[in-house]
Amino acid sequence: DGSSDTINDRDRYGFRAQALWTPSDDLTVRVIADYAELDETCCGFSILYDNNRIDQRTGVLGSSDSVIESFGGTFVSEERLSDDIQATNFDPESSSEDSGISVQVDWNVDDFTITSITSYREFESFDNIDADFSDLDALVDQNDAEQDQFSQEIRLAFVGEKLNYVVGANYFQQDLNSVSTLSFGEDTELIAAFTNGILPDSPVFPVVFGGKFFPSDGFAVDVNEQEHESWAVFGQLDYAFTDTLTLTAGLRYSEEDKELTAI
Repeated sequence: DGSSDTINDRDRYGFRAQALWTPSDDLTVRVIADYAELDETCCGFSILYDNNRIDQRTGVLGSSDSVIESFGGTFVSEERLSDDIQATNFDPESSSEDSGISVQVDWNVDDFTITSITSYREFESFDNIDADFSDLDALVDQNDAEQDQFSQEIRLAFVGEKLNYVVGANYFQQDLNSVSTLSFGEDTELIAAFTNGILPDSPVFPVVFGGKFFPSDGFAVDVNEQEHESWAVFGQLDYAFTDTLTLTAGLRYSEEDKELTAI
């Protein structure tokens, strides 16, 4: 059975708010902020198909499910799918925080409107997963990620009788970091020995497995760091020749640079 009856619970909330300030008829300032948080015992699993089958050649029941059961783990058969039974040796964790803010300023000068939009956002998440999907202490997968981004856009718009146009520029910068760690538990060596035909009481076992190939922490660590930067200039115009005929033309130039370091 699972270590808790709260797996796949829901514990999350968020809000979004905005404020508008108009110090004059020609100037408006709009601020938008949002925040969301998640902290759940997630995610569990159900057995759709087990592999506890009888070997047609030997007539012996043998599979990874039977190995789990032989070491004291809980075997959940596919017939119990509707029972929603979980078998883990710890509660999985899933948490995240997401927040952002933007400020838009619009300034009207005669037929022109100058617009500035400044925004910032950050996100971080953490997952702790029982990666062997059993209540044996064999595999643990932890994923830790965070990112932050900043953007700035400036536009100049003109509205005339026949000619309308907008020109502007924007800038974007982002940092993204993630660390994924796969670790072995105390039961990993026993399972590996068994599946390789070496019994735990064999004199060969401490020589072959003896903790040398299965470190408890950080067996496989995947580290990724990415820096992203881009900028662009753009423009578009509309010219009305008649009430039913309008010419639209636009142009955009952008440059983007990404640098990724993976270990």
